[in-house]
Amino acid sequence: MVLTLQSDGETGVAIGPPGLLLLLVVLVPLIPGLVTTIDVSSRPDWAFERAGTSKTLWVVLPIAGLVFGVVTIVAAIVWFTTVRPRVVAAAQAA
Repeated sequence: MVLTLQSDGETGVAIGPPGLLLLLVVLVPLIPGLVTTIDVSSRPDWAFERAGTSKTLWVVLPIAGLVFGVVTIVAAIVWFTTVRPRVVAAAQAA
């Protein structure tokens, strides 16, 4: 990231390839991690018990995974493809 002074006296920020790469590495896992955590939080605790999983695990895993971006992405994929359908089915069965 480079702070630049433009000819009209205004300052601006220019992001070069390293800065753009860093931005992507931070933002790409952040978005699915937040979406997953919000979706998990909206489900009732008892539905997780009936589905045979833990709500705490699925709230913490995407957030903790932000340290290692790939963990968050994998957690989001597993949540939305495998665990979420079981939790939703358990909630609707009640």
